[in-house]
Amino acid sequence: MSARSWLCLASVTLTFGTLSGAEVVAQSCPRNDRMIAPRLAEALPWTSDSSQYWTWSHGFERSNLGVGFLEPSGSDDGPPASDWLPRIRLPLFARPDQTDPNVWIADGFWIPTSDPSGRRPLTYRGMVETGYEVASLIVIEARDDGWILLHMDTGPLDVRGVSWGHIWTHTCFLQDGDVDLNLVLWEEWFATSSYGVTFRDGSRHALRAGPGTEHRRTLWVEGNDEIEFLEIRSDWARVRISRPGRYLTGCLGEDFAGSEFEGWIQWRDAEAGPWVWYPTRGC
Repeated sequence: MSARSWLCLASVTLTFGTLSGAEVVAQSCPRNDRMIAPRLAEALPWTSDSSQYWTWSHGFERSNLGVGFLEPSGSDDGPPASDWLPRIRLPLFARPDQTDPNVWIADGFWIPTSDPSGRRPLTYRGMVETGYEVASLIVIEARDDGWILLHMDTGPLDVRGVSWGHIWTHTCFLQDGDVDLNLVLWEEWFATSSYGVTFRDGSRHALRAGPGTEHRRTLWVEGNDEIEFLEIRSDWARVRISRPGRYLTGCLGEDFAGSEFEGWIQWRDAEAGPWVWYPTRGC
């Protein structure tokens, strides 16, 4: 897999008045002296069924994949990427204007701040596979001030004020655990590191002469046609279509002898996030 270009909101260079983006992120970070992760009274083993996360084969054609994902930083001497959940430490908030978290993720558990004894095991449920057996947390929204809205499924955890499914944290906490987390936006991912990309709903989509539905359709992109991103403009991307797909052809050990077409596709929307996907486990 080619080298990835990570985008961390803590280092953006947008300006807000006289402040840089990084200064805005720092000022909005809710870290305070009271913010100490609860410790469990006893060490408990952590186990989780990796089959619970969404994969290419688990039927997530129109599930909302948001604007990006959180995944562990890779290192030669660190823990396996597939075993990172019990090694992170994240405070979670019902709203982005709070100063004290409702829940912590720590030691492989959901731990309510008000009652640590009400912990529940952290599972892969509601996560998505972004690499070979690497489950990642889906980011539904990423704000310029560093707040990010996560899609998470806690199971039977009852904490007042929290609407489970979506919950907030801040990028200033992503390096607080034993494993650092990276925020990756889909726009960056598909622009730099994608391979074997197709439309994830398996249906045909229009290839157009320009970035918008007002431009004429030049081709129907079929479910098995492969998509190479050349340029992204918001929800539209200039792409090269290969038929049959170059990646699939290479997987079969054959030389590419198909057809290629260039044009524009709509590649995402607000309801589903990216309409496209890639083979996370390779050939």
